[in-house]
Amino acid sequence: MPPPAPAGRASIAERTVLTGITLPVRAWPGRTRDELSGADHFMESAPEEELIRLERERCTAISASDITTLDRLLADDLSHTHASGLTQDKATYLAGVEGRPRLTTRGNDLRVCVYGNVAVMTGALRNTFPAAQPGGEPRLVELHALQVWVHGEGSWKQVAFASSGRPAADAGGPAAR
Repeated sequence: MPPPAPAGRASIAERTVLTGITLPVRAWPGRTRDELSGADHFMESAPEEELIRLERERCTAISASDITTLDRLLADDLSHTHASGLTQDKATYLAGVEGRPRLTTRGNDLRVCVYGNVAVMTGALRNTFPAAQPGGEPRLVELHALQVWVHGEGSWKQVAFASSGRPAADAGGPAAR
């Protein structure tokens, strides 16, 4: 049994969804883990599942250079820090996405922890850039990403993103699958 949650925070219990993605789920006082995992209405409305859906939508929008969708998903005060250490605001980041085609995907290791109207998401991220020269090989970049999402005015928005390189031992990990 996990220790009690600090005051003001829901305690977290983990479960694996049919997709194979492990998501944290708020444990409700007086309800067992088995009761929660069997509650279909709870599983369908979980903010963790909504956030993973939004993250997949964000990756699809990056891959398609869909600036309209990205504008909707990203907060106006976004802070996006690349693995190189370069930090960009929303306008600069969107301009970079538009001018640099890539395929962006997430691994099956996404983890989401929700703390009221704030959520933290972590997991593998893969960017595949087109070959620099005709006939060349695409460039694959494997990263670990940490994101902060905030719920307000009826929707979740990403307010912060930071990535770092993944160790060579992890290069064939979940993002490569």
